[in-house]
Amino acid sequence: TLEIWGTNSALRPVKATLEVVCFDLESDWTHRTSHTVILLPNQSTELLAPFDCPCPPIQDAQARNVTLTNSYSVVVQARLVDPDTETVLARYCDWPQPYRFLDFPDPELRVAVEGEQLTVTVTKPVKALVFSVYDGDSEVVWSDNTLDVVPGDPRVIVAAGLDSRSIRAAHVGRERAENISGHQH
Repeated sequence: TLEIWGTNSALRPVKATLEVVCFDLESDWTHRTSHTVILLPNQSTELLAPFDCPCPPIQDAQARNVTLTNSYSVVVQARLVDPDTETVLARYCDWPQPYRFLDFPDPELRVAVEGEQLTVTVTKPVKALVFSVYDGDSEVVWSDNTLDVVPGDPRVIVAAGLDSRSIRAAHVGRERAENISGHQH
């Protein structure tokens, strides 16, 4: 089961759209829902009461000879989005655990580099995507790093000080960093 909470540290309520998207690591199955929510001021708010994790139809699990729950390979992303500006206020990915039982698929990672800005997209969810560089004297300052990225939610990262250096990436399932500058990983 899943339950989703949000925290609002402001002194006024915040209206948002809660988007919940589920991805199966072993098939193309997805599930999407959207809810209008109010985050109460200066507190945590239950946004969705406990509910069963959406998962691929049971016949898929039987065909795969699954004896565990049918949600054993489902990644769930929750995003809070400002309904007026479409700005993502917060996001979180929940992965099945323990990780050692997962077969992480190739995320078909794509990184488009324009100056010091990276736009990251995937066709399958990727866990703990880490960027680095190994050449040059000065250190790159990343606006974000160690990301979970899912299909349909491109991530934009600024790499201050990149200076046309080669970018390397690693993630769970491919822990050895590889050169990916502007190419498919």
